[in-house]
Amino acid sequence: MEGLTGRLLAALRGGDRRAENDAVAELLKEMRRRATPYAPSRGQRVDAQLDSVVQSVLADALPKAIDRCEDDEGLKRYLGRAVRNRFVDRAKRRRGTSLDASDDSSIDPRSPDPGPATVVFSMERGDADEEGRAAFEHAIRTAKVTTREREIATLFVLRQYAWDQVAAAVGMTSGAAKVAMTRMRPRLLESVLAPMESELSPPNWRILKLVLIDGRSEDDAAATLQFEPERVFAAFRDAIVPALRQRYGGFGVERLDALRLRAPRAARAVKTD
Repeated sequence: MEGLTGRLLAALRGGDRRAENDAVAELLKEMRRRATPYAPSRGQRVDAQLDSVVQSVLADALPKAIDRCEDDEGLKRYLGRAVRNRFVDRAKRRRGTSLDASDDSSIDPRSPDPGPATVVFSMERGDADEEGRAAFEHAIRTAKVTTREREIATLFVLRQYAWDQVAAAVGMTSGAAKVAMTRMRPRLLESVLAPMESELSPPNWRILKLVLIDGRSEDDAAATLQFEPERVFAAFRDAIVPALRQRYGGFGVERLDALRLRAPRAARAVKTD
């Protein structure tokens, strides 16, 4: 059992050449998938170029990643950043060349074949989302919980393991693991959501706290605050969810939706689409 380290890192560190090759092949496939949106689509020529860039980055970055990363998710993020950084450097060089040559189409973000400016924008957006994910993971891992609870939270909230997998990893029954999650949930939610108090207006913070931390329905929150229910829904749509996305990215909002306490109709409060 790889425990919290992960299958890929265990294979890369284990000394089994076949397992190591399989892990590298899986990482190449994953990094190619992540890199594809950042490369202009010009047919097989670019496909080959993309493969070449990804292979080059992995050759340079993988040894350091194996030493520095603590789990498979961290490994993929580390390599993903390295791949994106390589592409953004290439895009910036191309953008400079195109500007010198007055090739406007290559920097037009509306072009169906994205030029360097579009690629750079996508890279920056991806970097921001990665930063948000890292901030969310940090909030989960620094919450005031026990070591066992932190393992459960990491597996269920961050890695999205099924309960039978969580139970096997921590040596508990599925029922006991669920009970532990129920007990720690308020502390996790407070750790994740406390920073939002300074980023939201007082009324919107009270709405967030009632619905996401206390597990109240939107109708109950509206009645408590003497608001119309529509104001609660509008607060989530226009202020709370955008602020959460700004801080924690799409991954953080999605996993927060899985973590938070439930109440009737509360599923309408946080939507990731």
